[in-house]
Amino acid sequence: MGEIANVGHGRLIPVPTVSAQVFIALIDPSLLNCQAPPSQMADIVSRHWKSYSPRERGTKAVTMEEDGAEGEMAFAGLCDNWKCEYLHIGQSPKQLSSEMFKNYVKRPDFLVNISNVAPFFVEVKVRQVQPVPVDLGGTKKQLQGYAEDHAKFTRTRNLQEKLRISTWYAFMDKTRVGIDKEMAYMIPISRLEKWIPRDKEGDLENWPYVAAPRQCMNKCDKTIDLSDRCFGCSQRICRRQD
Repeated sequence: MGEIANVGHGRLIPVPTVSAQVFIALIDPSLLNCQAPPSQMADIVSRHWKSYSPRERGTKAVTMEEDGAEGEMAFAGLCDNWKCEYLHIGQSPKQLSSEMFKNYVKRPDFLVNISNVAPFFVEVKVRQVQPVPVDLGGTKKQLQGYAEDHAKFTRTRNLQEKLRISTWYAFMDKTRVGIDKEMAYMIPISRLEKWIPRDKEGDLENWPYVAAPRQCMNKCDKTIDLSDRCFGCSQRICRRQD
């Protein structure tokens, strides 16, 4: 259990304050539409996923790994509040079979069991809210949402397909003052993948992120909500229609 609790903990290192210009570049909606030149895109993606907009704590910075570990513990606390049974899954390379590694699968962070329903996997992500371009009846707007790396999403989906166990993402909101530990925005893989255009499926170079607005996610605070938000949806704002 000690090994699992320490998974993802990085080292606190001094870093300079992230400028407003850099911060805006990291969440620029053009990144989601991949309108930037390839050379610029590579630089933005590299800085975004390696540093993940670290926030300051005095002279220290919180790394992406530490945010992830803190987010996982926060989600575990929510599961306790919801009276959900769960297993927190270790992420050590030694805990993954060579066959799974060879078949490009990614382990989720939790196996959650809901009494009289079914167990399901949960992948926890700590993310800053960012604009997601949508088309509302011909009117283009930007809604607040969260994004996941396309390659990691594909590996997580591969595990779901192999084990035939439903997998959900739980996005924990990260603000300038810390992580919101009282709320999780949850969305199943089957719903998140609707935000990948059919011609961009597997195209990691031209569609590096999978992003969805929060209104397409299940807001979970006092209780866990696994309802189908797509059922009866009249707006149909996801890019790929069923």
